[in-house]
Amino acid sequence: MPDKQVTISRAWRNGDTPSRPIMLAIAGDSAAGKTTITKGLVEALGPERITSICVDDYHRYDREERKDKPFTPLHPDCNYIDVMEQHLQLLAMGHPI
Repeated sequence: MPDKQVTISRAWRNGDTPSRPIMLAIAGDSAAGKTTITKGLVEALGPERITSICVDDYHRYDREERKDKPFTPLHPDCNYIDVMEQHLQLLAMGHPI
């Protein structure tokens, strides 16, 4: 695995781009620093090379609507999983969302 990372790093330094999109998921508890590390990656690699999406954007209900629901925002029924899946597939093919 480290060999791939070195190859990608070298390609980017030479101005080339990888032949296919690289997808990286950053997961963690609330307030664990996911947004901070994502912003750092965007800054380090350049905003023209990164599409950042936030799972919070796929919540089906806002905080007020969730108060009456028997589940947390992490429950699949509380999110548009199908839309997120479609978006991830489009990004993997190099298409915009």
